[in-house]
Amino acid sequence: MRAPQLRAAAGLLLALAIFVVPVLPAAGQASLQGTITVSTANIRSGPGVNYAVIAQARAGAVFNLVGRNAANTWWVICCINNRQGWISNTVATASGNTAVLPIIDTAAPQPPPPPTPPPAQSFPDWKGEYFNDINLQGPPLLVRNDPRIDFAWNLDSPDPSVPADNFSVRWTRSVNFPAGNWAFFARTSDGVRVWVDTI
Repeated sequence: MRAPQLRAAAGLLLALAIFVVPVLPAAGQASLQGTITVSTANIRSGPGVNYAVIAQARAGAVFNLVGRNAANTWWVICCINNRQGWISNTVATASGNTAVLPIIDTAAPQPPPPPTPPPAQSFPDWKGEYFNDINLQGPPLLVRNDPRIDFAWNLDSPDPSVPADNFSVRWTRSVNFPAGNWAFFARTSDGVRVWVDTI
């Protein structure tokens, strides 16, 4: 009596093995794949070119598509460098209808911090403004603090940013003079003008 029982049990096991049916994904959850169609595609941290590039993929690379933005213009891929990323639908093709992918909301990227303004220039002595002509016209090529107005440039330039010829300099400074008579002297090779209280 034991042999038929063993054969029946074996037959039952065989039947179970034959009639196992794989469980298909639910509707709307079908596995989709995206294939890169351009030579090099940027993988970004969010759905837009204003998001940072986190990786790049070559033509022919295949990724699983796991989400999209509301407009279905950007898709979430998994995975590159062990993380998810976003690709534009202009650089890849999908293996099916991407409208079934879940919509993934992302926060807008934070704007970069404003650049640190350069420190304000100070002129404890003479403010020297060097111009690219002999008439003090246009914006100065160079603005710097000159401790003294005592130069002998001869045929040289006062600074690499200023030409060696046909330039002019304006020095300004606020000084308190005691009451009295004052004489101002200057010796130059070309010309000089002196203003005191704009006179």
